[in-house]
Amino acid sequence: PLSFTLMQGEAKVLRVGTENDVPRLADILLGRTPPPSGLILFRGRPLSVDDANRIGWVAADGGLISGLTIWENVTLPLCYHRRDPPADMEERLAHWLGLVGIGEDARADFLSGWPTHLGPLERRQAGLARGLLHGSPLLLVEGKLFADVPTALRRRWELALASRLDHDRTHGLLVVAQADVFLPWAAMGEEAGEEAGRERHVVEPTQ
Repeated sequence: PLSFTLMQGEAKVLRVGTENDVPRLADILLGRTPPPSGLILFRGRPLSVDDANRIGWVAADGGLISGLTIWENVTLPLCYHRRDPPADMEERLAHWLGLVGIGEDARADFLSGWPTHLGPLERRQAGLARGLLHGSPLLLVEGKLFADVPTALRRRWELALASRLDHDRTHGLLVVAQADVFLPWAAMGEEAGEEAGRERHVVEPTQ
């Protein structure tokens, strides 16, 4: 069983027992399936299906839809849920793409491409950019997103996630990973949390 609280402006690493526990827990936290026992509260009330639109999920493989271009994959959730003015959306899109490592020169080709034409690393960049762009009050990130990512790029992703919390202190970040997945983000988060006065924790499953 798990028992924890994630406050506004806070980041936590939630450790689970096996790889299969990650998507199972994500489905529960996203309101897709009910918890086997206990209760999940979102902003002080029981989690509902409607809350799923306010919780983002970044899967380790990017979670892209093969029949949509990268631009559609990244922007359609924001257009559907937030209906931002196009100029504002494009400005924010450019900002987050830059932070996850897609430079201005490569941006047009990247966004016009299809998921099947991307390598595993690029699919992760697209999925992470989508999660950051959506601006959900709670962002869930699969810990394996960081596996086998070059150090310099991984550091960019860590800083992008940290800047998301710095931009809006009402948001929260939860990284879900199995126990044996190495997360350099956790060490960075603890260090950054001390500097910013923001608590960051690792939550371990209890027996």
